[in-house]
Amino acid sequence: VGGELRLAPTAKQDKVFIPKYCLEPVQPMPSNLGHTLFGQYELTKKDIDYQEIRYAPESERVYYPIFDYRGYTIGQQLKQIEKGKQPKCVSYKHADVPLLHFPKGQTLVGPEIVLVEDVLSAIKVSKIKNCAALMGTNLTLEMIRQLTKLGKSSIIMVLDSDAFNKALRLKQKYGELFDSFRVVPIELPYDPKHIEYSVLKEILK
Repeated sequence: VGGELRLAPTAKQDKVFIPKYCLEPVQPMPSNLGHTLFGQYELTKKDIDYQEIRYAPESERVYYPIFDYRGYTIGQQLKQIEKGKQPKCVSYKHADVPLLHFPKGQTLVGPEIVLVEDVLSAIKVSKIKNCAALMGTNLTLEMIRQLTKLGKSSIIMVLDSDAFNKALRLKQKYGELFDSFRVVPIELPYDPKHIEYSVLKEILK
């Protein structure tokens, strides 16, 4: 909702860091801005740097790389910092690749995986359990095939509080494809990145 998806254009690397598939220069996240944007979610500068989150000064947006399960960059998302400014986000991706983001640093061992909406929620949850971001609220058959190849047979879906009914519909549609498909409700107006680690551990048991 409020986002825009584009196929990745071709770009050349220059002295200024321009991500390969996003024709806009980015730079390391300024410490004060990073603390303002991410400190409220208990994410540190080390987290932001490790996950390669950057700042795009030309458009004043946050740059999020989208990683596949191997840690390869398969796309990017530029997200507005200023609330109400449209489009809220623009995502770039390779053709014919599931836009499913796996935060770096996970082992992905075991049958269970948590599915959330956004990059920041995925980073936070991945410190507790294996996690991937849907980059929205849609779970596709292409994504399911990839999860199945990774041996994931137990799904915990934790979408934002306003998408709980959507999560239930996805469970009804695809639940039989997995051994387990659990939907965890989140109280309005929150999503996983707003929840303290201690509480997340409890609800994800």
